Amino acid sequence: MNKLFDVFSNLEKWKDFPDYQFERRIDIFFSIYLVDILQEYLKSKGVSELVTDIVIPEFPLKNPRNNTSNKLDYLMLSDKEVYAIEFKTENRSYRKEQDKYLKDMADYNMETIIKNLFEIVKATKSLDKYKNLIRSLSENKLFSKNLFTEIDNISSKSLPIDLKDFNPLPEDKTFLTKEPKVLYLAPEPIEESHFDTIDFSFVKKVISKHDDEFSKRFLALLNTLY
Repeated sequence: MNKLFDVFSNLEKWKDFPDYQFERRIDIFFSIYLVDILQEYLKSKGVSELVTDIVIPEFPLKNPRNNTSNKLDYLMLSDKEVYAIEFKTENRSYRKEQDKYLKDMADYNMETIIKNLFEIVKATKSLDKYKNLIRSLSENKLFSKNLFTEIDNISSKSLPIDLKDFNPLPEDKTFLTKEPKVLYLAPEPIEESHFDTIDFSFVKKVISKHDDEFSKRFLALLNTLY
C-alpha cells in the first residue's frame, strides 16, 4: 500500500506542473467510485434507478462530417437509462464546443448513436480495439451479439471491412429509444453548461462513506483540488 500512496503523493506534487496531464492520470481512481457516485446522485434527486457496474471509458461519438470521433469520458447504464459522464478536474477546462457536441449527442437516441458508431467500425484501422468495445456493448444490450460474432472473426488484415448489409442494433431493444442523460463530474457546478454537474463536494461525501485506507488517501488528494 505504501507504494500506492507514493503514487498519490506524486499526483499531489505533479498536478500543479504546467504540462502535466493530471486529469488523464487520476480518472482511473475515480472509476472505482463512479457507480456509487452516480447511484447516490440519482438518489439525491429522488430518481429510483439501479446503476449497473457497466462503465465504458472514451466512448466514441461520431463526427457528423466524417468518421472521426469525439470521445465521451464515460458511458454508464442504470436499469432504465443511459448516462453520459464528462469528467473535469478544473472548471476552467470547460469548453463551449464540448458542450455543443454533448448537446448534439443528447438529442440522439441510442439507436442513432450505435449506428453512427458502426460507421466508425467499418472504416477503422484499429479493429482489434473496437472488437473489445463491441464485445462490452453487445454484452450489455447496446450492440448486436450476432454482428459481434461476425466482426470477431474478421482479421485486421482484411480492413476496411464490408459490413454494409449488417444491422448493428441489439436483439434486445431496451435502451435503443433512450437519449443519454449528460452529467458533468467537476470541482464546482458549471454554470455556463446546459447540463447538471455532480460536484466534488458531493463526490467527497460519497467516498467518505468508504472506510478503507485507499479511499481515505484518495479523499485527501481530492481535498487538495477543491
